[in-house]
Amino acid sequence: MFTRDIEIERLKAEYLSLRKAQDSILEGMNVTALTQIRMEESISRLEEDVSTIKAALDAILAHFEIPPKPQMGFRTDNDD
Repeated sequence: MFTRDIEIERLKAEYLSLRKAQDSILEGMNVTALTQIRMEESISRLEEDVSTIKAALDAILAHFEIPPKPQMGFRTDNDD
């Protein structure tokens, strides 16, 4: 009976260890998901800000009748 008690305690400790590892993994996943959600919200706000700034810049260029710069990048054969 004494060895059975030791075996039960060993199994209990193993279960608790496994459960603790699972809890840590799930906590990490929750933190990662929350971080991703916040990053997506930040990107969305930044896109809105860039759009607002671009519109303001376009209005300034139009007001002072400044022609737009040519697009940057490499020319291709299809650009003609």
